[in-house]
Amino acid sequence: MIGTIKELNLKNLRQLVRPLSAFAAAAVIFAGIMATSDTARAQGAGIDRAIVVKELAEKHEEQPVGMGVTAGGGVIELFSREDGGTWTLILTMPSGKSYVLGEGKDWAGLPAFVKGHNI
Repeated sequence: MIGTIKELNLKNLRQLVRPLSAFAAAAVIFAGIMATSDTARAQGAGIDRAIVVKELAEKHEEQPVGMGVTAGGGVIELFSREDGGTWTLILTMPSGKSYVLGEGKDWAGLPAFVKGHNI
């Protein structure tokens, strides 16, 4: 009887470990890809705002359509194509380094309410 219980426990343990091992391997591979990616490294260090704005304009035909100042002193900017086909949200810190916070398709703009004069 004891041998049977040990065999069942070992079988259950193997069934549990296999999926966890596959998940761990996938996580390690993903982390390795991200760590060696030029984009990931550049994003981690921030990118000069001028470079980001130029690339958004030239490669994606996106222009600024909205902005605001964060409590931490950064500037959030939303860029979009004129037809709303694509959009990008960036955060620029006081150091001048920018970070892409999000990007997507099918932006639908709303009427602008201009109130901020300190931007």
